[in-house]
Amino acid sequence: IRGTMLEGEWTVAQYTDNGIDETQNYGGYTFDFQAQHIMSITVGETGPSYLGIWRVLRNYEGQLMVYLNLGDQETLGELTNAWELVEFSADFIVLKSWNDNAEAGTAAYDMLVFERKQ
Repeated sequence: IRGTMLEGEWTVAQYTDNGIDETQNYGGYTFDFQAQHIMSITVGETGPSYLGIWRVLRNYEGQLMVYLNLGDQETLGELTNAWELVEFSADFIVLKSWNDNAEAGTAAYDMLVFERKQ
């Protein structure tokens, strides 16, 4: 997975928070997973740019996790989380995270899908 993530730039194809589709908040954002666990996030073609941290590790249950720390900028801060790796390929990465704030009748998991930028 690490090698796949390092190859090229990514966009957010889907982000749901507590069952609400917030994908549109990330239109125009480009995510670049770099060496040394650094992530560069660029808004639009020319910036602004932000730096974050990413890691791929196994948790205590042996589950492969993607940890994102994208700082406290409001939109990016929402993606800061410990994400469970659900599925990945050369073109997409599917992540989910338990939502402790989920209310009855709403999605218990938040979903984040990165798609390779074409």
